[in-house]
Amino acid sequence: MLKIGWFSSGNGIGSLQLLSKVNQEIKDNNLNASIEFVFTNRDPDESKGVGNFCKFVNSLNIPLINISSNKYKLKLQAKTFDDIRSLYDEKIINAINPYDIDIIVMAGYMLFTDKKLCDEFFMLNLHPAPPKGPHGTWQNIIEDLIKNKYLFAGAQIQRATTNRDQGPIISYCTFPITNNEIYGNLWTSLDTNINIKVSELFQQIRNDVLKREPYLLIETLKSLVNKEIILHRNKIYTSICLNDKIEKYININ
Repeated sequence: MLKIGWFSSGNGIGSLQLLSKVNQEIKDNNLNASIEFVFTNRDPDESKGVGNFCKFVNSLNIPLINISSNKYKLKLQAKTFDDIRSLYDEKIINAINPYDIDIIVMAGYMLFTDKKLCDEFFMLNLHPAPPKGPHGTWQNIIEDLIKNKYLFAGAQIQRATTNRDQGPIISYCTFPITNNEIYGNLWTSLDTNINIKVSELFQQIRNDVLKREPYLLIETLKSLVNKEIILHRNKIYTSICLNDKIEKYININ
């Protein structure tokens, strides 16, 4: 059985959806794994989204660990989070050390991690961009995809490193955002005089990424369970394209 520690900032609907889908696969005996704890760098009172996420975790009877990065920064009166990142990650390590885990899944986790945390655990980072795609938040990624007229959007699972959002790619999926009727019409109707982030094209890409992310994560975890992917430190991975498996999920659902 694959024992998972789950990291999420828990603010968006995507974070809750990812946890829900993976947990359901485990519950349905389709994934031989367990989620040993969920860690979030927010407290429930910091936003409605985080509050809902924490309630959902509690409803699953999975141990929940909250250590607010915002409150910790204020407590230490730090100018930037980089000044205290190492101290914060030590608090995380102390909190999760009692749990026996094989890997950490970072799904909607909006903080970068320090070297010590990366060295101590195998951490898988879900990055909502195609290989060789943009970096940053999902909002900035989609905006970049549109501005630079990428042919494909997608998502990837990386081994998390201190090289932010640029760790070795373990698995990925892509889908075309040109050369089909839906996207062709959206590109044609794109008004470059308005904020790209409120365009129909932006929202369509976001929705299509959200559809695929849970299944990319599920199929990657299954590949780990089945030893199709074996994690080694300092290994150069031959990344697996999971388009065929993921599109089957999309077509069924």
